[in-house]
Amino acid sequence: MSGGTDRLDLPPEVLRSVRALGQPCHDWMHQLPDLLRRLEAHWDVRMDAVLSGGSAALVMAAETLDGRLVVVKVALPDGLEGHSPFDAEVRALALGQGRGLVGLLGVVPEHQALL
Repeated sequence: MSGGTDRLDLPPEVLRSVRALGQPCHDWMHQLPDLLRRLEAHWDVRMDAVLSGGSAALVMAAETLDGRLVVVKVALPDGLEGHSPFDAEVRALALGQGRGLVGLLGVVPEHQALL
């Protein structure tokens, strides 16, 4: 595997969310290295550093094969209330088409992953 996906140091804010949301998030955290390897292959990117700032997703800097800098975001599983803002975020990014928002280059809905 390439990049920084072999050993992940999750930001403290994400770790707090994982602890608060219980077993589904613990399972998510343990499956992340394999999921990130699959996303790297699916999107033809090389992931690098974990980015901080959020509490509901793992966000990583990445680079495409042609050298374009991108970001990969993998949201935590649905929270205690049983709903996730992931679908709304995907709709908003798709509608914005990169105007005033980041561009949406790819989505893997079953893993709540964005490129």
